[in-house]
Amino acid sequence: MMNEKKNAFTLIESVIALGVLGVTVAIILGVFSKNIARTRAVEERLIAHSVIGQTQAALVQIGWEILVERGGLANGEIKLVANVEGSFVARSTDSSIPAAEQYFLITPEFYNESGHVYGNDLLGVAMIRVLVSWPYRAPDSDGVTFREIAPEERRTLEFITSIRQ
Repeated sequence: MMNEKKNAFTLIESVIALGVLGVTVAIILGVFSKNIARTRAVEERLIAHSVIGQTQAALVQIGWEILVERGGLANGEIKLVANVEGSFVARSTDSSIPAAEQYFLITPEFYNESGHVYGNDLLGVAMIRVLVSWPYRAPDSDGVTFREIAPEERRTLEFITSIRQ
């Protein structure tokens, strides 16, 4: 009988190869998961920026009388919400966006600390600081009800706008 040498991997070589493969896969998955999280954060920020125009339109629709003359901005009574796509903005008291779909919270307030209207009586211009924060609501542990996310856990975007009388 001749001694034939078989070309095969030993058990140790196989274990080392699987270990190297496992480490490589773990590194690749780690990089992908970070990139996916960053992509989602950028996407949310872009949607938040798209909410700006709709927020300005909603403030104009609410009107000078409610925002300024009745003190809606000064009292913090005006809160808006938007859906996760940022395609619809409404007052938080409006039922047109169900609680389950309220992803962005939009809080307008007077830009200056004194709450006075900027400009003169002829111009009637109010400067408004708007905070857009998200996520506003998230599914609770039961997956059916929704809870409000604590403000310190939300991401925010701030912009300044104005409305005229």
